[in-house]
Amino acid sequence: MQANSANFSSQSNPRSGAIDCSNPQTQQEMNQCAAQGYENADRELQAMYQQMQGQMSDNARSQLETAQKEWVEFRTAECRLEAKANEGGSMYPTVLYRCMERVTRDRMKQLQEQVNVKRQIVN
Repeated sequence: MQANSANFSSQSNPRSGAIDCSNPQTQQEMNQCAAQGYENADRELQAMYQQMQGQMSDNARSQLETAQKEWVEFRTAECRLEAKANEGGSMYPTVLYRCMERVTRDRMKQLQEQVNVKRQIVN
């Protein structure tokens, strides 16, 4: 089973219309909240990535694009592997999306460290 974030983020909670992701009550809510967490992290990463691209030379931008494409493939494969034990089960989307959020946030830290090193070199 492959999780699709659109399926989870577009469903609403029939009890209240909104999900309290600080205290999800059902597996469906956990899946939705995990997808939402990943989607938020991915939007933040994309904003950081676009900002970095705007500050780079053509050569550096090309290298970043290549690295980012390869990193996306790594993230997907890594998280599918992590979620593999839950494949076909109701927890699969939660495990998959939590992994994808964690790995995405780790990538943001890596990119921020690169920006910080560059600033130290320039200053």
